[in-house]
Amino acid sequence: MRTFNPEVRKRIEQLVRETLAGVTTAYGATFDLDYKAGSMVVYNEPKLVERAVQVMRNVIGSSNVVEVPKRMGAEDFSYFEEVVPGFLMRLGSGNQAKGITAEAHTPQFDIDEDCLVVGVKAVSAILLNYLEEHSRSGASPLQNESSRDVDRPASAAQSRSSSPSSRP
Repeated sequence: MRTFNPEVRKRIEQLVRETLAGVTTAYGATFDLDYKAGSMVVYNEPKLVERAVQVMRNVIGSSNVVEVPKRMGAEDFSYFEEVVPGFLMRLGSGNQAKGITAEAHTPQFDIDEDCLVVGVKAVSAILLNYLEEHSRSGASPLQNESSRDVDRPASAAQSRSSSPSSRP
């Protein structure tokens, strides 16, 4: 079950169990539910995304940086974000001129390896910028924030699973 809020996610399991109990009891039946929650939706820390987008626009050009709308996609990466704030960045790997257009997770998927240079430039610049900014103060601006704080303002909640994306 995927939600943008961990508390809602917990509540859904409880509601499913209550509903099943009510229906099965009404008809003299029982149920056995093996509920597996799976990975959480990826949460992109708004402060990190904002800064990373600025840096990428400076390094690889504004036309090569696209902010993707939030999605219900889940990744194992979300488990890291339960411990430390982060964001998931997507690297565009297609190239229409070379006929590389298939979606990921398909047998036709291919990658334009030229995108790797763009990815290394973008990630290196983000990291160097972050280290430069925070070596002066000696602390991360996010060290007292939880990446799973459900009481975030609505604008931060809208950032859940929207990702900066770079195009080669």
